[in-house]
Amino acid sequence: MSKPESANGSEYGFEFIETPKAQAPTFEKAEDCGVPTTLVRILISPSALYPSLSSAEGRQFRTNSRNSLTITHRLQYPTIKNAPLPADGSGTESFSNLILFLALAGVPFYLSWKVGGGLKTTLFFALFTSVPLLASFWLVASIISPRKNDKARFPGRPVEYYLTFKNPADQAKYHGRSKIPMWTFFEMYFDGEVEFNGDCLEVLEYRHDWASFRFTYGLIKFFLTGMIPEVIMHTRSQGKFLASISAGNPGCTESDILFAR
Repeated sequence: MSKPESANGSEYGFEFIETPKAQAPTFEKAEDCGVPTTLVRILISPSALYPSLSSAEGRQFRTNSRNSLTITHRLQYPTIKNAPLPADGSGTESFSNLILFLALAGVPFYLSWKVGGGLKTTLFFALFTSVPLLASFWLVASIISPRKNDKARFPGRPVEYYLTFKNPADQAKYHGRSKIPMWTFFEMYFDGEVEFNGDCLEVLEYRHDWASFRFTYGLIKFFLTGMIPEVIMHTRSQGKFLASISAGNPGCTESDILFAR
């Protein structure tokens, strides 16, 4: 940030431009969410904003009436906007890696023991049980996992208060307190099947009131058949591409190198 303009406007050559006021929320309501939030204004001294100011310059800046800020002894800014619903979802404590590893190793070992097999039989069963066990663990754990913090109170509004579903089947499925999984919402939103009732950011700040964060079959399918193959194939393609660069491939352009990064 440049140094402030002096009282006569000729010493520093810096002119203050008033920041446009933020628009009033059209969706949010002033209500008690159960969690104390601060409305205290932030007080910043000129020397904190401009460390290079001398004492005389600081006093001159405080008496400057040309800027758009209210300056008495210190600069006074409004506080950073609080989230209207500072709620927490389930945490990583609910997804026990120990239980997951025991299931992934214990089930094929038990099946191998029942048929009188050994290590090779255990590995054979593991090939067929790992993916179903992983998906089942994610689904169950995401459904039964409690909130990490229960201090924030949800307004308890129906889903249709926040979202408008365009298909009658979706309207019948997601209404009242039947929350929509966030992954399902993303897919429907990008397909144009649902829209926000109001400002996008304001509605998303209330996401804990209308959306659930449980895993869905679509999310698991994307992870197993989309994300993992893409990471593997992309890594291989990057390796081949960078190898061709190191070999002095004349067909590689600067944009190709940036894309590979």
